[in-house]
Amino acid sequence: MRKIICIILLLTTIGGMSTSARGDRPRKETKSAASAAGGYKFDRLEATETSWDHTSIIYRITDAAGREVSVPASQITYTVRDHRSNPIASGKGIFVDINDTKLESEENYSIAITAHIHKESITQSIYRKASPKKMVLQQYGTSFAYKVMRPKYSSPTDYEKLNVQAISMSVEAVVANCRDCSTVRITDNSPHTTLSDADSYSSFDQKINNMMDRGRKVQVMLRPTVTTKDGYYRYAESYFEVSPTRIQELHVGDATAAEPEVEE
Repeated sequence: MRKIICIILLLTTIGGMSTSARGDRPRKETKSAASAAGGYKFDRLEATETSWDHTSIIYRITDAAGREVSVPASQITYTVRDHRSNPIASGKGIFVDINDTKLESEENYSIAITAHIHKESITQSIYRKASPKKMVLQQYGTSFAYKVMRPKYSSPTDYEKLNVQAISMSVEAVVANCRDCSTVRITDNSPHTTLSDADSYSSFDQKINNMMDRGRKVQVMLRPTVTTKDGYYRYAESYFEVSPTRIQELHVGDATAAEPEVEE
């Protein structure tokens, strides 16, 4: 591992995603957000996700007598809100653009569905969880590549690049002591550092390579924060054990990066 690659991709082209139908994913029940005006109510309200970014709405509205009322999709509006109730997407109709890239990793969010009936309106909300987003460390020959990714909606064991229009990105990195590992001193006093530009990535890459040149393996924790024109989004931690021959992703319970023991 001599030189980091794809650094600029983190800041400019973290794009390119694929989505496909899911259909049978178990989801949470909907909850009422407002009482029905004039006796109208949602007798049925469901969301059928087709990807992390899109869902379609199935609904049935009844009046006070329990009779079904015909409400066309053109009279349906929606608002997607993050866990702080900030709106991140809105529109009209039954096809909802969730805007998953504006949600943090596995963040709880809501979709408020409003039906407009004879100058009245009723609203009910559906609650969901955003995609798990993290940085993935990959090895290509003798180089590292750092990419922000999420699982494919239809195949959670596979990953796709996250389509983020990033102004900048910073990555909290920790190199820790682990069984048969060697800890790297990233700064003068700490194994912690923040990666934010080509120089910091290059220095980080070189320090890991120096240890592997001596036949040692290193455990790394990466936690990215993405800045867009709309705000800051923090993604999940990911852990890797890097050796001279391979990179292995670790489960959080298997990682020891939280309590590093620094060696000279």
